[in-house]
Amino acid sequence: MFDKLKSIEKEIEKLTQDEQLRLRKIDLLKFQVQEISDAQLKEGEEEDLIQRRDILKNAEKIFACLNTAYQKFIVVKIMRVHLIL
Repeated sequence: MFDKLKSIEKEIEKLTQDEQLRLRKIDLLKFQVQEISDAQLKEGEEEDLIQRRDILKNAEKIFACLNTAYQKFIVVKIMRVHLIL
C-alpha cells in the first residue's frame, strides 16, 4: 500500500512538472507569435532583407580588399621614395 502511494505521488509530481513545462512552452509560443505580429512583416520582405544582407556582406568584402590594396600601394610608394633618396 505504501509503495502504491509513493508511485501515485511520483506520477502526480511528474504530471505537475509536465504541465509546468507545457505552460512555459505555451507562454514562449505566445510571445513569439506576438513578436512576429508586432514586426508587421510584409510578403516578400524576408527575401528583400536577405538580398540587402548579401549586398552588405559583399560591400564589406570589397572594402576589405580595397583597403588591403591601398595599404600595399602606400608601402610600395614609401619604398620608392626611400630608394630615390
